[in-house]
This record gives sequence, structure tokens and C-alpha cells, in this order.
Amino acid sequence: LACADVADPLPPPFELVLVPDSAVPDLSVLPAADPGALTPVSLLPGSTPAAVATRGRLAAVPLGAADAVQVLELETFGVLRMVNFPDGSEPAEAAFTADTVPFVTLAGLNRVARVDLVTGDTTSIAVGHEPRAILFTRGRLFVLSANTGPCDVGTDRCSLGPSWITVLDPDAFGPPGPADSIGLPGSLN
Repeated sequence: LACADVADPLPPPFELVLVPDSAVPDLSVLPAADPGALTPVSLLPGSTPAAVATRGRLAAVPLGAADAVQVLELETFGVLRMVNFPDGSEPAEAAFTADTVPFVTLAGLNRVARVDLVTGDTTSIAVGHEPRAILFTRGRLFVLSANTGPCDVGTDRCSLGPSWITVLDPDAFGPPGPADSIGLPGSLN
């Protein structure tokens, strides 16, 4: 008797470096094995992408001033879904918690949105002032709110006080219990 391998060999790793460029706007895609083979992927005109989140072969690119998130399929660089948010929402960063569920910070609305990529449905909850970053780890979402606002003079952003980290349970889409936020000392955004 003899045994044969019934499974095909695994494909080689699919490793890319993704760099958003808000000036163009586009997403530069560089294969990790051949960084010289740059592929620019055009994003929505008028957008200001500054971050990208990935999960498997998907990338979610918050488009900032365009008030949307563009979800790309990384093998073809095609648009899988465009998720629009209300005017002034300013999506800043995203994090996937599952293959089809990214969470997006809406800096202009002081909210975090949950996006179902299968249906396109979105829900959102309030978090700290001007959420700029989000991370998913150990079953929790950590949302960093900058707590900044317009300065008295000019167009720059000024600190309004200490920044905060809001902790969320992505399944319940709310605080995980009594300790739902962490204050950050100082007022340096």
C-alpha cells in the first residue's frame, strides 16, 4: 500500500507593502519580494487617504475628505465595495476584526463605524473626540481619540486636552465592561 498527497501544495505567500498617498490620491502597491515592481492603484478623486487596513486579500482604505472607505481586492486591485458615510465624517483609519468586517474611525463625527462588507450595512457608536487610530487585538478594539480642534489662529489643529483610548467589544459593539476608556496623560494629541 502507498499513500499519496491529496492536497495541492500551498501557493507562495502573498506579501505586499501598501502605501496610501493623499496628494495623488492613490495606493502604491509593492510586492515584498520585488519592491521595484510598484503598482499605483487609483483611489476616489478628492480623497485624502492616510491609512490602510488589510485582512487576507482585502484592503480597506479610509478616504478622509471624500467621506468614504474604498475596499479593494488585492489580487486584481479591483474595488470590491465603496462604503459612503455622511458628509464631514472624515474616515481616518480602519481595522478588520473578521474577513468581512472592518471598523472605521469617523474623526469628523467622533464615532466608530462597523461595516459589513457582505451587505454594505453600517452602524456606528460615539467614542472620544476626533478618533484617529484604531487597533484590533486580543478580542478588543482600541480607539485612540486625538482630542484636537481648530486653533484660534490659522488652520492647524490644537489640543483640547488629554487624548483618550476607548476600548470596545467588537461583538457587542460597545464597551466591554466598566473599564471602557483609558486617559492618556498630557495634552499633546
